[in-house]
Amino acid sequence: MDNSYFTSKQVVEETVYYTLAWSGLAKVDKFEIIKKVPAMSGIFQLFYEDKYKKPIIMYMARVWYGGLRAILREITDPLLTGDVNRRQVLETRSCYYRYTQVASQEDMEDLIHYLGLRILPPSQVPPPSGRFEEIYVQEIGEALIEG
Repeated sequence: MDNSYFTSKQVVEETVYYTLAWSGLAKVDKFEIIKKVPAMSGIFQLFYEDKYKKPIIMYMARVWYGGLRAILREITDPLLTGDVNRRQVLETRSCYYRYTQVASQEDMEDLIHYLGLRILPPSQVPPPSGRFEEIYVQEIGEALIEG
């Protein structure tokens, strides 16, 4: 199992600098998720492929209890997910995921806030942890979201 995808941070006064190392984009497959995804806390993104074969984000979440492996396994299985719309997409399109390990819930709040600013309507962006005046994130891995 590869546990090299993690997030680190550096704090300088009231500013935090995160380095977010994404796993590679992987096709949703329950057996591969069980084999490769760690049972650790972190953030993941779920994508579907549009008609031009471009990955479009459909879901993003932070995971604490249960770990990345269990939650990814559950939400990507059409038989287990409770979301009817996600189930339909999972059954009809090619879907992919990526993740990063994050050891702190407050760090996950900051990261989800930062990522949400780029992909969510302003009213749906979750608040940051409130610990820092400024948040900067350098993403390492496939750049899938323009922002």
